[in-house]
Amino acid sequence: MYYVLKGKTPVSTHDFGDVIALFEDEDKRIVRKTVLKRGQQEVTISTVFLCIDHNYYGEGKPLLFETMIFDNSHTGGEPCYRYNTWEEAEKDHMSIIADFKKHGYGVMEAKKRDSLDEEFEEISRFELMEFEE
Repeated sequence: MYYVLKGKTPVSTHDFGDVIALFEDEDKRIVRKTVLKRGQQEVTISTVFLCIDHNYYGEGKPLLFETMIFDNSHTGGEPCYRYNTWEEAEKDHMSIIADFKKHGYGVMEAKKRDSLDEEFEEISRFELMEFEE
């Protein structure tokens, strides 16, 4: 089964054309993207809408959002976390940022969307600070 978003809410669809449209421009599926840096080490946290249920065992809710952490060491084995809702994915993305900041990383770039129909906007310092506790 395939999914599209109405605002932030996943809705099932059988029209594969709707899904293809989201994959034509990879950036259209990005919910949040944050780049952090400590010395020469750079980390990108990317949260995306998957369009396809990644709950392969069929037990529980569909897993439609994914956060991955990429670093510039290119060692592979990037951590991957999956979620059922936009809100869960967004909250965990911000928690991951807070964890990196506790280890001395600074935010170089932070962007988000309020829905996939919206353009990216910069995340305010105030919004980032609320996850630093």
